[in-house]
Amino acid sequence: MKLVAAAKETQRLGLDYTVISVGKKGNAYFLGRPYIPVDKFLEGSNLLTAKEAQAITDDVFSLFISEEVDKVKLLYTKFVSLVKSDPDPVQILDALLPLYLNSQILRALQESIASDLAARMSAMSNATDNAQLS
Repeated sequence: MKLVAAAKETQRLGLDYTVISVGKKGNAYFLGRPYIPVDKFLEGSNLLTAKEAQAITDDVFSLFISEEVDKVKLLYTKFVSLVKSDPDPVQILDALLPLYLNSQILRALQESIASDLAARMSAMSNATDNAQLS
């Protein structure tokens, strides 16, 4: 976790630090680690608003302006999309080629069946016409 690495580096430099934790997971994490100094535990909903963000900003800014802290680091979980925005062309080809091949085989089978049915209909139509002429 980046925070643990940052905390260790800060301690190694002999500097003090404090954490403002936001949200259930972060709060649970820090409550289980009393050796990490936490200034505040803030509850956050799943849908944070600009008003909630402003309250956190005000707290952090207040600590900085009052010179209780001389540096602010923002550590947060990063969203990683399940879909890559710039996929590798080889991966695209690997994924699409089997689907394309399957669709071509399915189309060929359907055309073959349609051809067979058309031939049968034509044969039945010719047989009916021949039977009526006799």
